[in-house]
Amino acid sequence: MKYNPESFICNSCGDCCKNFNVDNGVIIFHKDINKISEYLNISKKKFINKYCHDKQLIENIEIYKLNYKKQQCIFLTDNLCTIHNVKPEQCIRGPFGFFYDGILKYQCMIEADFPKNFNTDKNDIELLKINLKEGD
Repeated sequence: MKYNPESFICNSCGDCCKNFNVDNGVIIFHKDINKISEYLNISKKKFINKYCHDKQLIENIEIYKLNYKKQQCIFLTDNLCTIHNVKPEQCIRGPFGFFYDGILKYQCMIEADFPKNFNTDKNDIELLKINLKEGD
C-alpha cells in the first residue's frame, strides 16, 4: 500500500514523533508488539507493561498506545528512532499517520508536492482491517 505522496522525503526532523498527549500518539497493533518485542529481546507482556498504555478493546481486540515522555515518543533519541528497523505501522507512514486530513502539520510536509485532494482514507481502512484481524 502507498502511504506518502511520492515527493515526500523524510528529513529525520523528528517532528511527527513529538507533541504527544492523551489524545494523540502512536497506536500499537499486535504485529507491532510482536516485531518490537522480538527486536528488543523481551517478552510481549514485558513490552506492553513497559512501553504501552491506554489499552482499549474494540470488538474484543486489544489495541494499545505507545508511551511517551515529555510529549515525545519514548524511542526518540536525538530526533532519531531507536527502533527504526521495526517501528510501528503508524510510524512507517511518517507524518501522515492514519487518515491524513490534508493539514500540513510539519515543515517536511509543506515541502512535498501533494496530488490534488490527496488523502489516505481508502488505504487506511483496509490497513486497519488487516491489522485488527492479525490480533485475533
